[in-house]
Amino acid sequence: AFPLFSFSLFLHSLEKDIEVVMDQPLFGAVVICLIISAACHVKSIIEGSCSQVDQIWSISPIIYIVYLTFFDPAFPSPHPRLLLLSTLITVWGCRLTYNFARKGGYAGEEDYRWPVLRTIITNPLAWQLFHIGFISLYQNVLLLLVVLPALEASKTPLDWRRDGPLAALFSALVIMESVADQQQWDFHQRKKRGAPGDGDV
Repeated sequence: AFPLFSFSLFLHSLEKDIEVVMDQPLFGAVVICLIISAACHVKSIIEGSCSQVDQIWSISPIIYIVYLTFFDPAFPSPHPRLLLLSTLITVWGCRLTYNFARKGGYAGEEDYRWPVLRTIITNPLAWQLFHIGFISLYQNVLLLLVVLPALEASKTPLDWRRDGPLAALFSALVIMESVADQQQWDFHQRKKRGAPGDGDV
């Protein structure tokens, strides 16, 4: 009876430890990151293209910050600073995603880096380890790390005297970059049409 009682205490303690881990702000985000990494790897095998992370690098940070803001059990109600960051990151990500899409980023073409690396890493096992560890997992972990400063920001209340000017500066930079994106797009479209005065720059 004593071993059974000890095992029962162990299971109860383990359950409590699991609950503590699951209540940590990062737990859900890490789970999402692992799911995205696995999906990228499977999709890359099916399509024969290693550029899956390239297609979501402007989308994943939005997923992580929205989760931390609205769905993480560590925050019963949205933290004002996280709400601000969520809005800014979403605008930033939408701009990049739109610009990437209209340039054909989702057409399925593989980035030139991966065929070059295949000629360097010729061992099939070494390539699969690189594919899993770096292409699918490491790159997605980096995208999660982009959002982690938001957790530090959530430790202090929103202060518009401090956060307002920074948010305004960020917004101004996004607008400036959006204008530059459009100008570059217009320039290359004119070059494709062979418009006069649009020679090499």
